[in-house]
Amino acid sequence: MDPTKVKPGTVKGATCETINDDGSRWTVTRLGPFITTGGYDWTQVGWENLWNLEEKLKEYPEGIYAVEQFSSAVKRDGTRIGNPPIHIHHIHIGPKPGIRQRRDNYACVKKDKDCYDPTRVFEHHGDYQDIKSAPGEGLDILQEAIPEGYGKFLSFPLGLEGDINDERALNSEPLEW
Repeated sequence: MDPTKVKPGTVKGATCETINDDGSRWTVTRLGPFITTGGYDWTQVGWENLWNLEEKLKEYPEGIYAVEQFSSAVKRDGTRIGNPPIHIHHIHIGPKPGIRQRRDNYACVKKDKDCYDPTRVFEHHGDYQDIKSAPGEGLDILQEAIPEGYGKFLSFPLGLEGDINDERALNSEPLEW
């Protein structure tokens, strides 16, 4: 997806992948653009089959290792946007279905229905950001890199759900991210 060619007023999502010389892969999922005008408005996001893991697990049925993950609001050119103005309330990545839905909890437990799983493989909260940093800095907290030689073992598909807020004053200039 070329983020510079998205028709105004629409939101798109895409997953792209590159294979490194050592056989490892970088998989990027991008959603947007979103346009917000402040007032602490909420943008809710969700994605099933994050990073196309269902397909990867068919290729590698024994499982794969995730060694790095990053979640952030970005401008069209990929520049990270911090808090202020955009506050990552939360990004949760966990077992599918990852999208938190209003469900009948009784039916989930007693009737063996497919229920939301609150466990997390990765999570990011904007409150972790050092807001005393200069604008655009202190965002490394929204990235998780596993130490060399280790990884998070994934043997099941993942989903993502999150809430993101524009903390600027109500009716601010539209911000695209």
